[in-house]
Amino acid sequence: MQSPATAKQNGIKRAAKKGSSDPLPKDLKGQHLCEIFGSYLYCTIYADMPADTREKPEWHTQRRYKLKSRVLYRDWQDAEKLIGVRPGHTIAYALLDIDINSPYHPKQDANAIARIEAALETIGITRTIRIRSSWSEGIHLYLPLPEPVKTFDLAVSLKNCLEPQGFKFKAGHLECFPNVKAYGNTIKIEYLAHRLPLQPASGSCLLDEAFNPSSNKLKDFLQRWDIAATGQDIITLKQALPLARKNRFKRIRRRLNKIDSWKQDLETVLAEGWTGHGQTNQLLKEIGCYGHVFLGHSQEELVDFIYRQAISSPGYGKWCRHQHEIRLRSRVWATAVEQYYWPIGTYDTKHRDHKEAANNIAPFNSVRAQNARESIKAAVQHLEATGSLPDKATERSYAVRQAQSELGRSSSSLETLYKVENKKLWHPDLYSGYCSEGKPIKPPVIDETNSLSETKAVTTGKSVEHLKPSEIKGLRTEEEIMKCTGCVDEVFSLSKTKFYSGKGGAGGIKSFPQEKSNTVALFRESADMADAVKPTSHAQAVDLTASKSPTIKPAPVLRSSKKTTLEKGISKTVSQTIKAIQTTVQKLGWPIEKINLFISQKFKGKRRAQLSDEELVELLYHLRVQCLECKKLEAS
Repeated sequence: MQSPATAKQNGIKRAAKKGSSDPLPKDLKGQHLCEIFGSYLYCTIYADMPADTREKPEWHTQRRYKLKSRVLYRDWQDAEKLIGVRPGHTIAYALLDIDINSPYHPKQDANAIARIEAALETIGITRTIRIRSSWSEGIHLYLPLPEPVKTFDLAVSLKNCLEPQGFKFKAGHLECFPNVKAYGNTIKIEYLAHRLPLQPASGSCLLDEAFNPSSNKLKDFLQRWDIAATGQDIITLKQALPLARKNRFKRIRRRLNKIDSWKQDLETVLAEGWTGHGQTNQLLKEIGCYGHVFLGHSQEELVDFIYRQAISSPGYGKWCRHQHEIRLRSRVWATAVEQYYWPIGTYDTKHRDHKEAANNIAPFNSVRAQNARESIKAAVQHLEATGSLPDKATERSYAVRQAQSELGRSSSSLETLYKVENKKLWHPDLYSGYCSEGKPIKPPVIDETNSLSETKAVTTGKSVEHLKPSEIKGLRTEEEIMKCTGCVDEVFSLSKTKFYSGKGGAGGIKSFPQEKSNTVALFRESADMADAVKPTSHAQAVDLTASKSPTIKPAPVLRSSKKTTLEKGISKTVSQTIKAIQTTVQKLGWPIEKINLFISQKFKGKRRAQLSDEELVELLYHLRVQCLECKKLEAS
């Protein structure tokens, strides 16, 4: 036993450890009680003492505010009131509640609690305190700990320790505090609450080894508590806690053989055949599954099996309304079954190959980024081959975009050019040139004895292969339709990026980087085209003398004062092609994801908006072929 002086010193230490934010009771026993059960005083429970001891108290939860330690001790001393607490994030004890009607109560099994205590020793809990919970004669088995541990880890450890030994946690039989609670995503889920021990007039008391009442004094309870907490194997417990939490997330993979059960179910269904109208499709499917999975039939052999089995089934002649087309329906269901099932004992190679093929499709953004890099490389090599690669970054960016257009490729935006992975392909500060194979070359090592002319011969030698574009296309526009005009001043003034300043991309006039000579050639191509694109009142005339200048200047900006629509810039033939494509897609009934994937596969990763007029016609051809194949499949 502790002397009064020692108990007083321990109480002072506990009060200092607790802190002054929540003052403890003056009574040393009250301080010790609050230190054990007062670490988390939110959502406490309370109830009035029932007049009849056989009645269960009506518990309520206090959610309005946090209970104070002194109020907790005051309510504990009140003989007319019952008080209870719940665990927080950490806890220094655990509690096992065994009801009077539990199969683990001494009245039902005298050795059950002893087996529970033996099981607890495997995780380091070697001391327990037995208490009668109330007049109902239920038993509370307290497990004191010398220091706080994580509450959830302790709850999982107790569950993993006792359940393998045959003890099942169930309300009214065996309950654990703290319990293994669920995790709340939107709201906080509290642990279950329990009543405090040894409250006056509650019927709670300490029990001896034979489960007989021994004392109901708080002093005796606290003494037993300190002795039990000191005797725990806390090292073993700390090793068991993280293992229990880790093992909780491991799922045992049960290998249940359901093949025989599935086969028996199918045989039961097929044995009775038709028993009413509207059963044909379901029975044909079951017949097909049985023949394909368990008998290994496929293709025409499966069709014949479904047909023969169906016409010989009970009730077919009386209830089946598809006897005139039973052969056709047998074929349809045979095809469907082979798409979703495979013979038992074989691997699903068809579905695996289909899945691998789908996974091998490169993402659209990756394909588009790769095409942009190849276009930039080709444009830079073309400029090097023609000796027209500017030295300054701004001029070079416009020259690269112009070269992309001349090579029949789509021009990259400034944002695309200035991306980290693309900037090193053309920027003067990062670009060092390409060899004949198109790979970057290292800068030449210049010897001090070499002259400047020799250095130029090394850097601009004939090792660079002159690239020839596959086709040369001109930029053709119609009246009031100019996709490549510069943005209006209001748009530039609202932009915050480095690519859209008030001066335009190159610090000069905001316009598409295209030589005027190309525009002049476009006007001179034919008399009809000249009439079609004759300058109007809203556009400046093209300076025909500009082509004589050796420097490349942007073409004048064509701004329309009228609101233009897409239909004005599309020819009648292209419009009819687009309408035919829309009609064919509606017949196919494809979703937008499938259409985009189909276009990406047929046109090397392009989207619908990137297709040329010729490619639109080709797309219409592919869609109509697909539509014909679908019709043939439906007809068969």
